[in-house]
Amino acid sequence: KNIKKILYEKFYEYPVSKGPGFGFWSPVWKVWVFFIKGMVPVQERWLANLLSRHLNGRRYSKKSFSITKQRKDGYLDVELKLALINELNNLKGNIYKKTNLKKYIKESNEAWKSWKSNNNWNPIDLPDEIENLILDYVKTKSIWWVKSACLVRESLNK
Repeated sequence: KNIKKILYEKFYEYPVSKGPGFGFWSPVWKVWVFFIKGMVPVQERWLANLLSRHLNGRRYSKKSFSITKQRKDGYLDVELKLALINELNNLKGNIYKKTNLKKYIKESNEAWKSWKSNNNWNPIDLPDEIENLILDYVKTKSIWWVKSACLVRESLNK
């Protein structure tokens, strides 16, 4: 009862103004206090997990991944593309910068798509050295692609 008297004192002795910020503030204040009281442990846990992940790294399970056909194909594609990029970077004079490198990779993708769709690939404004490198890339990838297609067909026939 004593707390009630203190809280309600201004209502009994002074006129209450209208508008925001005036009136009875205790229930709203209690809500915020309990909210913060509940949020502090959650934030502590979150910060502790964040720090441990930052300092110790993530813990992955010891389960080994099975090597699927899709994973093998992805690795081979990446290795072929990296080999092409390394060859482009090792050209004489090293005049081909990163801006052109993206263009050449796009051209190699276009060449591969045109090979798969049985269309002619007509590069525009490409130096002969780079065109030959891209053709070698497509040839290597096509050999691998045909071999894997034949293996799949043989396994389906069995």
